[in-house]
Amino acid sequence: MDQKRARRQLDLIAGVLEAAPVHGVPLWLRGGWAMDFFLGEVSRDHEDIDWFAWAPDAAVVADVLTRLGHTPLPGRLEAALHRRQSSAN
Repeated sequence: MDQKRARRQLDLIAGVLEAAPVHGVPLWLRGGWAMDFFLGEVSRDHEDIDWFAWAPDAAVVADVLTRLGHTPLPGRLEAALHRRQSSAN
């Protein structure tokens, strides 16, 4: 297991979890990292960090993540915002 990578990812997770409440955004860790937190140990290398947030908070979450140096995946935010706008009409 790549210990340096795990430490960087844990630092990124901590930074996001500190920043989200400042902006009034509830945010939950999900996927492999959520399982590792549940287990209480890093069980494997992780390719990514998965988050869950409510759709109305998507733009704020994207802004918080971008300010922290994360790069959004193209299309995901736009698709979520489009679905939200479509369901409101």
